[in-house]
Amino acid sequence: MKKVIMFGGGTGLTYLLESLKDLEVDLTVVVTTSDNGGSTGKIRNYYDIPAVGDLRRAIIALSNDENIEELMNYRFDENIEYHTIGNLIITALTNIEQDFEIAVDKYCQMLNVTKKIYPISNKSVHISALMEDGQVIEGEREIVKYNSKIKKIFYKNHELASKKIIDTLIEADFIVLSTGSLFTSIISNLVFDNMLDILPKLKAKIIYINNIMTEKGETDNFKVSDHINAINQYFEEDIIDYVLVNNNDIEIDQKIINDYIEEEAKIVNLDLQNINQDKIKIIVNKYLKISSDGHIRHDSKKIKNDLIKIFKGNYE
Repeated sequence: MKKVIMFGGGTGLTYLLESLKDLEVDLTVVVTTSDNGGSTGKIRNYYDIPAVGDLRRAIIALSNDENIEELMNYRFDENIEYHTIGNLIITALTNIEQDFEIAVDKYCQMLNVTKKIYPISNKSVHISALMEDGQVIEGEREIVKYNSKIKKIFYKNHELASKKIIDTLIEADFIVLSTGSLFTSIISNLVFDNMLDILPKLKAKIIYINNIMTEKGETDNFKVSDHINAINQYFEEDIIDYVLVNNNDIEIDQKIINDYIEEEAKIVNLDLQNINQDKIKIIVNKYLKISSDGHIRHDSKKIKNDLIKIFKGNYE
């Protein structure tokens, strides 16, 4: 059975996991823990623990209990500071166990999750960014709100990813970088000191699922090559082997288009001429799908099918 480790965070990862949890592979999911907004940000300020929100969503997506999602995502009103039940349970478990990784494992057991899921770090860390104007901004929320292009992100204190993750990477056959906010949900997992050291040395092939839409504050006007280069810039040699790219020309309702225009987001263009195709295999498919709530998403079933083909060696 192929050993696969997937990195990500936010809704991009969660949406994919709902379809990928029954993949017949030895799957480990690693979730970013640098979010500092909303309920998660308040909990971090109170208890100095890693971000819980993205982990909660990912664990629920992997749960084999179909009745648990509504309860764990239930959000209280202002009287309990808009916290979700799931966030509060993970926080309580962390306080009881005095160890975030153990708390996450206990929460996974409660929700009948059979896949392995780890926080990228067992301590509370905050990302920083060097912006195009030369300023250094600390904190995920502050980086995205700052009105300048991100050049690089990093951890000021030379942080280390969990040893469990490094051990899993050494044995992995494939590494999947999920869809999601490029710098704050994907690259934030890769720039720990031991991750920067180990990734170029691994036997595993690295697959990147390119975002369909640009994102204001992170990837304004980015093409596919810009996403690839943003990841590869941290390494002396390019690390990405496969990129899954949308090429869907379906007609999109004007209201949905207007919503994305208001968010200053647009479809990411594929610029093959700027990509080293001798090194990177570009897999193009009609991944774009309109979700029931009117958002542009990846068709997770098509992603799943193409990942299976890669795992089987069909795209060599």
